[in-house]
Amino acid sequence: MKYFCSAMLLILLVPATLNAQFAATYDPGISRKAVESIEYVAASIISDSFSPMTSYTSGDTLYSVVPAGFKADRLCDDPDIKSDNLYGTSLGAGCGYALTDELMIYGIIAGMGISGKMKMETYGDTTLSNDTEYMLFNVSGGAGYKIFRNDFVSIPVYLGLNLQYFSTEFICDPVTNGIYTINNTTSGSGLLAGMSGGIAASFRIFSSFIITPYYLYLQNFNSGSMKAEFKLSSAGFPVTESARFDLDPVSAGMFGLNIGYKNDSGFSFSVALGSLISSLTGYGSKASDNGLEIKTIVLVFSYNSAAQ
Repeated sequence: MKYFCSAMLLILLVPATLNAQFAATYDPGISRKAVESIEYVAASIISDSFSPMTSYTSGDTLYSVVPAGFKADRLCDDPDIKSDNLYGTSLGAGCGYALTDELMIYGIIAGMGISGKMKMETYGDTTLSNDTEYMLFNVSGGAGYKIFRNDFVSIPVYLGLNLQYFSTEFICDPVTNGIYTINNTTSGSGLLAGMSGGIAASFRIFSSFIITPYYLYLQNFNSGSMKAEFKLSSAGFPVTESARFDLDPVSAGMFGLNIGYKNDSGFSFSVALGSLISSLTGYGSKASDNGLEIKTIVLVFSYNSAAQ
């Protein structure tokens, strides 16, 4: 009976001890920062893919396809979150129609996928590595209005609404800390609504070359919720703990730059360089301010049916 009571006491005390150590060790801010870093990568690519009409006259209709590929080397510098083969691709399609010489409307749909590994220091000096999967589907629409134009430059402003669905999962490699081992999976999904606004200046050079610097601001009205599930074990006693945390709504202003070529048949091609320049200089977006280092290739293929 004495040994039975001792065994039962051990069974009861070990999970309680693990729970107490879990509560003292787990910092949701680390998981939140990792997820939000991925969100700002996505926001940067959305900004690069933003390609509504800039130079137009009444009746013009513009169709665009925007493929993109990117590789993140570092997501954040506080805490230091590095990438280990974190790649992503996206594909967007848009249409714009000029109601008048000044006013146009647009609609854009886009999908994005990111996968790979992230590494960060947590649980003391332990380097935590996790497999990352992130998926985003975005639908946006709005209007643009030209506030200035001449033969050399066209300056429109834009205002629109966004609807996004995201799904993400982070599966951490097992971590040993003290007397116990932790397996952690953080996941979440949700529907986000927001708005965007911006201004562009499209310069025509030698009639065929177009240089368009622009500024785009994204603001979500709501935020996603994540669930972190932990499986702790010590001396063969498993304990499962979970914690929920809310993300901050995405609020990001980003500078962009498109350089392209347009011919008389209505076809045009451009390269979006905003995220790449921001990453190289460390300026131009909230993501770059946070230490994002990313290599991107974003192409814009467009056709203006009114040119025929």
